[in-house]
Amino acid sequence: SNPIQAWFLIAFPMISFYVTTWEEYYTGTLILPVVNGATEGLLAGASFSLISFLWGVPYWHGTSWNDNWIGPYFLHFLPVSLQSAFPTDGLSNKDIMFWGCVILQIQEESLKVYNVARKYGIK
Repeated sequence: SNPIQAWFLIAFPMISFYVTTWEEYYTGTLILPVVNGATEGLLAGASFSLISFLWGVPYWHGTSWNDNWIGPYFLHFLPVSLQSAFPTDGLSNKDIMFWGCVILQIQEESLKVYNVARKYGIK
């Protein structure tokens, strides 16, 4: 229902394959990260389907992850200015999963580009 999330869900897998192909062009080898889409990505997708089967789709709209992990153990470490960016009723489970994947993918792709540029230079 969120167009920004839909755009990320469509674009990010394509960006990941593009960066991996770009990296292979410069290095001559396909270097997959420890967690990659071909194996762990499929396992994660199957896990999400299993969670939906066991607890139903409303589980993803609930806030159990926020209530049990994010709120008590993470938010108080953030500066007050960042704490105010989080909704007062908590993040939904789907939002936590989505933004966690976005942050991890940005980190992984940035490191790939940095390492190739440092080692091989940009031609």
